[in-house]
Amino acid sequence: MKADDVRYGVVMVHDFLLSEVFPYSRFDPEKAVHLVVFPWAGASALSCLRLCSVVGEAVGVLAVEMAGRGTRSDESAVRTVEEVAAEVTSALVDITDTSTLVVMAGHSLGAALAYETASQMSVAGLAPAGVILSGRAPYRVPSGSSKPWKCGGCPERPDDVYLMDFLRNTGSADEIASLNEYLRREVLDRLRSDLVMNMDYVPELRPVRFPMFCLTGREDVIATPEACQAWRNYTAGYFELVTLAGGHFYFRNYGAEVFYSTFNRIVHLIMDWCVKGVGL
Repeated sequence: MKADDVRYGVVMVHDFLLSEVFPYSRFDPEKAVHLVVFPWAGASALSCLRLCSVVGEAVGVLAVEMAGRGTRSDESAVRTVEEVAAEVTSALVDITDTSTLVVMAGHSLGAALAYETASQMSVAGLAPAGVILSGRAPYRVPSGSSKPWKCGGCPERPDDVYLMDFLRNTGSADEIASLNEYLRREVLDRLRSDLVMNMDYVPELRPVRFPMFCLTGREDVIATPEACQAWRNYTAGYFELVTLAGGHFYFRNYGAEVFYSTFNRIVHLIMDWCVKGVGL
């Protein structure tokens, strides 16, 4: 199954022959770098397309679809970050070789997925060219404790009130409220599962080395700039923290253009490093 589709001014290819894990892609072995984008909680590969579009034609793109979501909604949903990362790693190994350079990127849950996939690939000897993490700290430290704790910023079993508030922050609440009861329940249950998956994930400290950029909103109470600094301990390579105006979904509304231009700059900086053979 293959069909062209114009989204955000960029022709994407629905290429299930490439891999069901990457239903929306612009894959070309001749391109210097490919960007792999992971969705946030409750989102699908379609939500990644705006981010894919801003990097321009020089960069190949692969938008990740998790089992049980979007184009794969008829499959059993995955439950752990590690499970998703293992599937994406396997899919990338199948369609790339050691000369293919990839950059992992994602927001919130997507950031956890991006880091875990990059980490698993590195352990397998296929380190990515870089990782861009947005709106996600490696862990949270509860008040009065120095012990790392689960991340995610939500209750262990988020109720519908919490979920609708989350959707309001993403700008999706009105759309979800307009659905019939069956579809609304399906969306909320999927979102609940994703948020729990994100909360349960605490990354392992592994001997990995790749450039890492972390972006977060200065008013984000879930992934504060101070907490995001801890990502520095998760790579032996270059690390940079970038803070932008706004909260957890800082790239919405007034902050969108600043975020997308910053993201594009980072991707092309990594690509430039790769072309010049700069070891970071």
